[in-house]
Amino acid sequence: RLYVSMDLSEKAEPLYLRALAIKEKFVGSDPLELVYTLDSLGRLYLTKERYEDAVTSFERMLPILENLPDPYNAPISIATYHLASAYRGQGHYDQAEPLFKRAVSIGESELGSDDPGLATFLRHLADMYRAQRRHTEAEALYKRSLSILRSDEKENSEELISVLLSYSEQLVDLGRNDEAEIYWDRAKAIHDSQTEGAPDD
Repeated sequence: RLYVSMDLSEKAEPLYLRALAIKEKFVGSDPLELVYTLDSLGRLYLTKERYEDAVTSFERMLPILENLPDPYNAPISIATYHLASAYRGQGHYDQAEPLFKRAVSIGESELGSDDPGLATFLRHLADMYRAQRRHTEAEALYKRSLSILRSDEKENSEELISVLLSYSEQLVDLGRNDEAEIYWDRAKAIHDSQTEGAPDD
């Protein structure tokens, strides 16, 4: 994933497609090799907002994971979450919602109810509910996500900032501006504490 990390995604895509074609022909008895490439390709498409292509990659990847002799449930939850995100990006909320819920359910059983990864799943489902004006459901998920992340604010700071900002935006939507400011200030304080003393580029 070097090209993606260097923001050279235009070069990354043809390399992934070439690798996929080679693995489809020669992968033999190791389906995980296909999974690795489909996952990289799907994530690339998500970053480029090519949601239809991302759906294709993750829809192809999931059955491979699910049909392994000893399925890896944690990767299944992550792949399901990414597929849900792709559907959400297309505005297909009815298809995204059960996938987000499945990712949360698998994450709870495999990662634990207090795992930071689960908080990410919850935030994205909450964001979708907010977009649908399902504010009561969204608020409950934001609060649950915050309760998970606050157990280790330093370690989880990046995701915590995201949840705090998303929740503060929802509170503004609801006209609860004083509450929103509290969460926004908290996000800013965490961000500022990270950047203090950081070396200049």
